[in-house]
Amino acid sequence: AAVKAREKRLAKLRNLRELDYCQTLNRILPKDIRAVAWSPVTPEFSARFSATARTYRYFFVKRNLDIEAMRDAASRMVGDHDFRNMCKIDAANVTNFRRVLKSFTLQPLRPTPMFASWQKDGPLGTRAAANAEMKGTDDPSAHPSEGSEEVWFAQIKGQAFLWHQVRNMMAVLFMVGKGQEQPELVDKMLDVSPSGMERKPHYEMAPAENLVLHACDFNHLAFNFQPEVLWRLCHEFEAQWELAQLKASRLRSALDYLYSRTVRREDVDQLRVDQK
Repeated sequence: AAVKAREKRLAKLRNLRELDYCQTLNRILPKDIRAVAWSPVTPEFSARFSATARTYRYFFVKRNLDIEAMRDAASRMVGDHDFRNMCKIDAANVTNFRRVLKSFTLQPLRPTPMFASWQKDGPLGTRAAANAEMKGTDDPSAHPSEGSEEVWFAQIKGQAFLWHQVRNMMAVLFMVGKGQEQPELVDKMLDVSPSGMERKPHYEMAPAENLVLHACDFNHLAFNFQPEVLWRLCHEFEAQWELAQLKASRLRSALDYLYSRTVRREDVDQLRVDQK
């Protein structure tokens, strides 16, 4: 009898399923925050202080920016440097301004094909099953295009960052990309001697809206990604993307209309005179 009771208890344990933590959280979280995966941690774990690295992405439109000059400037920031000239000073809480950048790259956005297998067959459909082992990629090798309308992003990876460091670094890169400064400016700004501090140019930080905390690295954590969670989030974000894409297309149509209008040459000449 004891053996049968033990077997019955074991059978019940085998039938237990882990709670769907992500789905539960996503029902109550604000729409701009979503749980993607979960992992068991120790009581001492801290999402902030246990991270071994952080990766940020900053998105921008290429326009006429000199990408190679910006890449040159970005490469000069990689390594162990004092970034006090590229942050907002928080003297009350920070005395050490040295930070290590592991990488700083610029690349065109490489969209992943959307409306793919999961949309048709669901998370457990045959197409999804065939693609179940496919992994996402942050491979910097993309399909480069020199179109001025193309969206690019800077990807910056480091162990930790100072207050507004990324936005300040991007502001410096944009000055270089516009030809307002040379890549050598970075070397001067990383020189924290009294003579180097005098060379810091006046500039405004890059806007916050285009900055994204893309990923955090943790040692000894294995995140649990559930197919149904990913499937639902893909549907949700695809719908948001479609609305944004349609809005962008309407703006593009309006711009095309304006670009195609004809004006008198004398009016253009007068405008140039007025703007001098």
